[in-house]
This record gives sequence, C-alpha cells and structure tokens, in this order.
Amino acid sequence: MDLVKEEEEAPKFKASIDPKGAKESAYPSLAKLSFQQAVATAFGEIKGVVLEYKAELENENGLIYSVEAKLADGSEIEVNVDAGTGKVLEVEKKAKGEQSQEDKD
Repeated sequence: MDLVKEEEEAPKFKASIDPKGAKESAYPSLAKLSFQQAVATAFGEIKGVVLEYKAELENENGLIYSVEAKLADGSEIEVNVDAGTGKVLEVEKKAKGEQSQEDKD
C-alpha cells in the first residue's frame, strides 16, 4: 500500500487579490470582477462548443475564478481568471481521455 501522496504543483501565477485569511464566504465581496464577467472572459479563451461548465471563486495563490469546461470534441479546458483584474492567468487543456492529477488521486 502506497501512503506517499504526490505534492500538488504550486500555481505558476500570482493573483492580484490576497484574501488574507478571509473566510471563503467573504470571497465574493473581495472580488472586483463578477462571476458573469469571469465566465465571459474564460469563454473568450475557449475554442469549440461548450457542452457544460462549472465555475468557482477560490484562493489559489490569490483570489481567482476557476472555470472548467467540457467541449463537444471530448476535451476539457480550465481557465483561471484573476478576480481583481480580469486577466487570464492560466489555461490548461486536457485532450479527450486524458486525466488530470486531481482525477488520478
């Protein structure tokens, strides 16, 4: 039995808003970008037909909107948008059938 868990990679970006120990329920009041604006920004990075998506506001090296989408071709994409500036911080694409590290755990 393998008890060693692989460490998650640290984000390669730094978001503009540091929630400084704020409770997760306070995140929306700290964000300068609305949920709808973040989703629209993320969709601007997505090429293809979106079948479904989920979006959440989270603290990942600062406050970001993480938008994950499943596309018609079977691939998946995650777009991280800075909750303060609206800048796209990272785009991660997964081909059809490819598992992310989170899915493997």
